[in-house]
Amino acid sequence: MPINFHDRANRFTYANRNIDPAWIRFMEQEISWHGKRVVDIGCGGGIYTSELLNLGAKSVVGIDFSEAMLSVAKSEHKEIEFRNGDAYATGLQDCSFDLVFSRALIHHLRDLPAYFREVYRILKPGGIIITQNRTVADCHLPGSPDHLRGYFFKKFPRLQQIEKDRRHNHDKVVQALLQTGFTGIVSKSLWETRKTYATFEQFADEMRNRSGRSILHELTDGEIEELIRYIAAKVGTETPVTDRDRWSVWIAVRPE
Repeated sequence: MPINFHDRANRFTYANRNIDPAWIRFMEQEISWHGKRVVDIGCGGGIYTSELLNLGAKSVVGIDFSEAMLSVAKSEHKEIEFRNGDAYATGLQDCSFDLVFSRALIHHLRDLPAYFREVYRILKPGGIIITQNRTVADCHLPGSPDHLRGYFFKKFPRLQQIEKDRRHNHDKVVQALLQTGFTGIVSKSLWETRKTYATFEQFADEMRNRSGRSILHELTDGEIEELIRYIAAKVGTETPVTDRDRWSVWIAVRPE
């Protein structure tokens, strides 16, 4: 079954990871954060919310609909304001932010235009939206030692349809941004190292816990073990394991 973001048992699912330096470099190169008021919608455990301050933002507000995850964010990142809110109705003031960021959010949203309208509302004229997510094309890249997620779909093809049903393709995202009134739309690909594991067993343990991989909640515990054995046969168990993903990033502007 799909992940329950409100279950306290899942509150650390997106709270315990290191940010890839490639992500930091990308955000430094593409966006001027210095002195900006920023909101992170769908902030989860607040890892990336906190990093936005390190990038130079003047202030950052984290918004999430899960009180369970916000409880972790508030305890780990006391310098940041976190609020319970919906992506379609944040409760934030009109024209109050310079930048609106989201990462791994929009595949959980069915009504993209409604979300983008809310972002448009809270952005100042000239403000920027940064949307980072994976498309179907990103997810369905073939499995390899550098792209372990691809093995999920090879072993359990039914996951492909689940992913296809919840992921928005590139053109749909662009069309929704245009429909809302955003301009200057740019899209880029970003490869991130999710994590490097010293041993295969460390990777296997995270698979069993389904840490940071909501798609794995669609598999039973027995199927998880099958998947672990399948990946072990593909990549071996004697060397460190590096887990990487390709992301799409859309950047657009609310006109002056």
